Amino acid sequence: MSAACRTSALEAWLEGALSPAEALAVEAHLRGCAACAHALSWLKLERAWMAQRARRTPARPALRWEALDARLSSSERATVRRANRTALLLGAAAAGVLLCLGLMTPRSPRAPEVPEGVGVDACVDAVGEAMSALEVRLGACLVASPVLALR
Repeated sequence: MSAACRTSALEAWLEGALSPAEALAVEAHLRGCAACAHALSWLKLERAWMAQRARRTPARPALRWEALDARLSSSERATVRRANRTALLLGAAAAGVLLCLGLMTPRSPRAPEVPEGVGVDACVDAVGEAMSALEVRLGACLVASPVLALR
């Protein structure tokens, strides 16, 4: 493609968004420019893939917060708020710890090896377990993704 070639003109031509004079100019350019003809074939192929994917993917309605809020009891609302607050605080604390460790760790050419048998015990997160149970009961993800369908 030369400096005169523009992918945006090819896209506009495909969409039928050009005036008749502009469309004729793009068509004339396509006859003489192999690079643009190749780019146009890729644009057509890409659009065909996207259309095929759109036909295969079922449409999912967006989560309506009002409907979800109506289904939650006051204790469940408190659980959601507590889980969101806990996640935010834990994330901020983890970021702070990682920052401090990064600043305090001496730079060495090779990382030290961890001895065998050394592990970290997992703790139980009661709030996270309560959130998981609530999400299963409601059929919606309350913390991470607002784009799940309600039943």
